[in-house]
Amino acid sequence: LPVSFKGETKGRNKVDFLVEDKIILEIKAKRIISREDYYQARRYLSALNKKMCLLINFRGEYIKPKRVLNSQASE
Repeated sequence: LPVSFKGETKGRNKVDFLVEDKIILEIKAKRIISREDYYQARRYLSALNKKMCLLINFRGEYIKPKRVLNSQASE
């Protein structure tokens, strides 16, 4: 992703997977998905101009993907 603020290291932000050049797949393995994870998905959507990101946490007993949408995408 492009640098989002002054002083940021190039290559710091990387999406986990980009499926069919349409959907961002962000994988986590933590006890609880936090607001920061949601905001990270929103930044990725805005920077890449994509419509949907699936935020998936593999740490819980059940897998419950969260869908994050970008209404501003022009695709």
